[in-house]
Amino acid sequence: MIKLIALDMDGTLMGEDHITVSEGNKKALKAAHEAGAGIAISTGRTLSITGDVTEQVPEIDYIMYSNGASVFDRANNRLLYENAMPWETGKTVLDYLDRFPVFTEIYSGGVSYAQEDKVRFFPLDVFPKEFVDEAIKGMNFRPSIEETLGGGSIEKFTVYVFD
Repeated sequence: MIKLIALDMDGTLMGEDHITVSEGNKKALKAAHEAGAGIAISTGRTLSITGDVTEQVPEIDYIMYSNGASVFDRANNRLLYENAMPWETGKTVLDYLDRFPVFTEIYSGGVSYAQEDKVRFFPLDVFPKEFVDEAIKGMNFRPSIEETLGGGSIEKFTVYVFD
C-alpha cells in the first residue's frame, strides 16, 4: 500500500499556467487519498500562495514549501518543521542585493514580502499573466523589509534577474 504521494507543483501537478490542476490529476489524487495514501505537495512557493492548488485538491495533507524550509500539516493547521535562516544572515544577503536592480522576495513565516521600491524590477513578461496576477496578490509589499522582519527568521530569498 502506498502511504504517501509527494508531488512538485509547478510543471508537474499543475499545468503550464502554474494555476490549473488537470481533472485527471484531481481524480487520481482523490482516489489515492480515499485508498489511504497521504498527499503532499512540495514547492518553492511560500505557504501563502499554495491556495490555488489546495482549493483544487482538498485532499492535500501536507505542504512542503519554500524549497523545503518548512512543512505544514493542513489537517491539524500546524507547522511541523522549519529550518529558517537567522535574521543576521538574511540581513547580509538583503544588504548585498539592495545594491542591484533586482526584484527580491523574502519569505518568512509562510508569507512573501517584497520591498515597494523594487516592484519595477518584477519580471511581468516572463511568466503567464494568470500566474503573475496570483503571485502578486500573495506578496506583501513593504517600504522596508528590515523594519517589517528585523529580528525574524527568513525561509528563503527569491531573486528575479532577467535581461
